[in-house]
Amino acid sequence: MSRSSSRGMPPWIIPTAVIAVALVGAIFYFMTTGGTTVRSEGYGTGKNPALTVSLGTDGVATLGLPGVTKIVDVYEDPLCPFCGEMERKFGQEVAKSIDEGKFAVRYHLMNFLNAGSASGDYSTRAIAATQCIAATENGIAYAAFHAKLYSPDIQPKENSGKDYTNAQLAALAQAAGANDQAINCIKTGADVKMAEAAAAASKASLAAAGGKGTPSVFLNGSALDLQDAQWVVKLEQA
Repeated sequence: MSRSSSRGMPPWIIPTAVIAVALVGAIFYFMTTGGTTVRSEGYGTGKNPALTVSLGTDGVATLGLPGVTKIVDVYEDPLCPFCGEMERKFGQEVAKSIDEGKFAVRYHLMNFLNAGSASGDYSTRAIAATQCIAATENGIAYAAFHAKLYSPDIQPKENSGKDYTNAQLAALAQAAGANDQAINCIKTGADVKMAEAAAAASKASLAAAGGKGTPSVFLNGSALDLQDAQWVVKLEQA
């Protein structure tokens, strides 16, 4: 389950500092968190029929089973490469834990990497797409779409000159199981302004929690050590 006009040692720091040092730090970080190991490989995305998602007034989506009281706060940017790496390595393990009711996740999505996208607003529009799905309360579709956004064969690369239109994001959502209401919302960009406000709120929330970048993960206000390959297991036991 925690960028470049903003680059840094993991987590992806806001704002930029020394790029070369940052990239070396990033490589070291992922080499020391299990290399290419994929946790719970083969599980896939959330599949429990009871899985639901709710969209708060602050634009933050909470994914989990009804009644779960252990809530984990995850901060990500849809264009953040380290967020994509975290999803690749730990996403299936997180999905399994959510399906089993070990915890629920509150996704705080940010857009400070907009400038690194071809369209100039990809992160915001991707956030809006997740909100369109969350508004329908389809937890399985939300989980699948979130995973698709960070999939290595789908997530755009920073400064690559290529990302996705709203229509293409809608097609990804449809493939994830989103309904017609969500698909139309994504196509028309209906939630883009809400996404901008949500991203600003998430930035303030992360700063208030003492976080500096993405990915960042918190439980009860305390940051988890994402350099520990056992962090999901320890989270379950907390």
